[in-house]
Amino acid sequence: MVVASPATDRDLSASIEPRERSLFSRAADRLFAPVDIAPIIVFRILFGVMMMLEVGGYTVAGLVRRNWVEPEVHFTYFGWSWVPTMLGNWTYVLIGVCMVAAIGITLGAYYRICAGVFAFGFTWFYLMEQANYMNHFYLICLLAFTAFVLPLERAFSLDARRKPEIRARTVPAWTLLLLQAHMAIGYFFGGIAKMNSDWLRGEPIRTWLHTGSMGEQLGPTFDNEFTVYALSYGGLLFDLLVVPFLIWRRTRMFALGGAIFFHLSNAWLFNIGIFPFLSIMMTLLFLNPGWHRKLLRLDRRGLVTRHQQWGARHLVVPLLAMYFAYHLFMPFRHWLYPGNVHWTEEGHRYAWHMMLRTKRGEAFFVVEDRNKRQVWKVDPKPYLSLRQQRKMSVHPEMLLQMAHFIRERWGSENIAVYAVATVKLNDHKPALLVDPRVDLSREELTMGPSRWILPFGNAVEIPTRFLLAPYAPKR
Repeated sequence: MVVASPATDRDLSASIEPRERSLFSRAADRLFAPVDIAPIIVFRILFGVMMMLEVGGYTVAGLVRRNWVEPEVHFTYFGWSWVPTMLGNWTYVLIGVCMVAAIGITLGAYYRICAGVFAFGFTWFYLMEQANYMNHFYLICLLAFTAFVLPLERAFSLDARRKPEIRARTVPAWTLLLLQAHMAIGYFFGGIAKMNSDWLRGEPIRTWLHTGSMGEQLGPTFDNEFTVYALSYGGLLFDLLVVPFLIWRRTRMFALGGAIFFHLSNAWLFNIGIFPFLSIMMTLLFLNPGWHRKLLRLDRRGLVTRHQQWGARHLVVPLLAMYFAYHLFMPFRHWLYPGNVHWTEEGHRYAWHMMLRTKRGEAFFVVEDRNKRQVWKVDPKPYLSLRQQRKMSVHPEMLLQMAHFIRERWGSENIAVYAVATVKLNDHKPALLVDPRVDLSREELTMGPSRWILPFGNAVEIPTRFLLAPYAPKR
């Protein structure tokens, strides 16, 4: 046995540590290299304007009233049920605060306060109702908190005019890379999600061309198999390749033109709100900073470098690593669950599964008095908005929450609540989504797979006694 001498240990330590420091230093140097501030200032202004339009448009169109204020039931997100729900017209107060904060973000006025208020306010608004989940709501929450931590008030802002000492013409490279990464993640994982059997055989594009808004807009001329596969595989390739083409200078303008055409086409074909325009705005971050500087007419002279302290480096680098690790894990977590994620919904959210399926269903509940062995049907529609009805019918988690709500309304420990939800995914045959023999009011949602969700393509039938049961009056 050979025992290393102290001198040998010191030599080994000396040979390893510089490499470790060198690796970290190279990463930190790249992340903290000064870059033009103009792109992230353009982002701040456009993001603020879009958020004013988003929260204002939802209010004016009556969507806040129909989907947040009027419903008697609010479906919460797993792990976030502790978030309080604004009751009645207090929701408009929250919307008003978000609107004022968005104005402050746009103008760069008391920016940190406004950005923080908007980030927390909009996320609160988002978490109050699971039935209103959309990928761009999730993206807005991520961008709002990102904007809160970035130095977006240091140029072209009222804050910079009020406090000239904060002005800067450069920022660390990680600030721009962080914003660009959000769009890259959405594009890339949106493409990965399209690599499923239904999409590769043309569904749901084929269904949309026959019965959806896409068919209404394009007309019968495009209702053919060539269009089906051109749109399916074209969308897949666009999502996977657009970011590399945006990064490469020689293809950047072609990629930008393709992205603008793609998103404007989606805005025309589908009712998906502000998402196409938000995506175009994020895509502009990949342009040469000179374009943004010309747009704002900012002076390039006297560039200064800020935020070069090593203390900030040691904090920022691991935080960025953890943040991106989260975004790499979340889109793949559905692999931890059995079955088709588009059927079970386990791991579907926060994974950039955008416009991948058409899923329709009808649901009713059955209450059974265990002592008297009597059963009644319960229609959930009187408690819900139209959007809640559509979403709940095809989402097991919402069916579970509705069963708990019904049991609380009946106020008896002797009752059981069963859900009968018949769901059709894309062009497949309709099937029951959850087991009608399981008392959902006594089941709890966990991070593990739910045993009461039936497998895709099952042949379970509705119990006859449920079909024959009379409807109970609303309680």
